[in-house]
Amino acid sequence: MMQSGADERILDITPELRLRRYAGECDFALEWYSDPELVFLVDGVREPYTSEKLHRMYDYLNVHGELYFIEAKENGEFRPVGDVTFSVQDMPIVIGEAEYRGRGIGRAVVSFLAARAKRNGISELFVQEIYSWNICSKRCFESVGFVPYKPTEKGFSYRLELRGSLNRKGFCRNRNMPKQGEQMQTKPFRQTFGGRVICRARCRKRKVNRCVRRQSV
Repeated sequence: MMQSGADERILDITPELRLRRYAGECDFALEWYSDPELVFLVDGVREPYTSEKLHRMYDYLNVHGELYFIEAKENGEFRPVGDVTFSVQDMPIVIGEAEYRGRGIGRAVVSFLAARAKRNGISELFVQEIYSWNICSKRCFESVGFVPYKPTEKGFSYRLELRGSLNRKGFCRNRNMPKQGEQMQTKPFRQTFGGRVICRARCRKRKVNRCVRRQSV
């Protein structure tokens, strides 16, 4: 977990996309995890979350990393559309609102957090596991520069070396990567306590990507 003297409860990615630090309220997210298909992508089973399980998951992630809600601006106001947890050892992320999937949010968030990690002196980031059949998740992380480095039971662990060029607008290891502040249309991403990951992504500069990924309780 990164330590900073500054108040980072709100992290602006673009004028229309930001991260807001988890502060205990998460009941609105139960609708995301009540979708059996989303839960299947997250946990490998079609069993919707209960409120108790949702709170346990978020409490766990908040203890083991920096848990943020991903917020997108709609009609002049920000609304939560997903969540992401940053730690050096993993980065579970999901876009819960279906209409926001495939708009570049997943890659924008991951690349923003990678740039922030480098500015804080972190040299490597890891993803515990991406399933071998989860092609879209692979594309999402690989578009930011993550590479597989170790086989797991059902896929591979991924690693990102933060040695590329970094300018004041963001992490630019990959010239096709979106930069902080770049205009883009904003579709998903998440993992479960068990370390399962799903990410749908089509990665193009400026606009498209969808990631769904999470780490479960």
